[in-house]
Amino acid sequence: MLKRLAIPCLVAVGLMPMVGVAQFDKEAKVPGRISFSTRIGSWRLIQRNEADPVNGELEFSFTGTLLINQPAKGAIVTVSGNIHKEYQSEKGGRVVYNGTGKLYFKGQARAIQWFGRDMQGTYYGRGVFKFYGEFDDKQETGAYWYGVLTDTKAKRKAWGIYGMDGVVPENVANMGGSTGPVKRRKIGG
Repeated sequence: MLKRLAIPCLVAVGLMPMVGVAQFDKEAKVPGRISFSTRIGSWRLIQRNEADPVNGELEFSFTGTLLINQPAKGAIVTVSGNIHKEYQSEKGGRVVYNGTGKLYFKGQARAIQWFGRDMQGTYYGRGVFKFYGEFDDKQETGAYWYGVLTDTKAKRKAWGIYGMDGVVPENVANMGGSTGPVKRRKIGG
């Protein structure tokens, strides 16, 4: 009797996470907003998974270097100040910008990476930020918060020196990868 129940129970337990993932992917397509600033550090904006690339609008001012990895056709990049295109691969798979000024990106990409100093910006879209802070002369590493750049009441979180994730949209980050309780269906008789 136990042997007959063991296999269906193992299959059911193995399928439970798939039910939650399907619900998560379906309901979490809404973009979010994250703002961030640092005096010195780096970050990397990556796709959530292979089917969900970085997709949104990034606007920030900085001194440093920015790499856009595999920008989609139709992606818009606008620069102002003393920022110039340093490198572009032959097939357009990687584009590097360097300098001081402001950069605006709108569209999809596999990843976007920045390092430098005196940076502040906002991202509206979907993706995962990996923030890496360095201590400045005031022993601060930088901060990120969910909301607009000028929101002084937002709960700010410090960049970790070993890395800190900022998942966009925020509600997905706070729920540990789920949008809420998953109703289980009865298996068996």
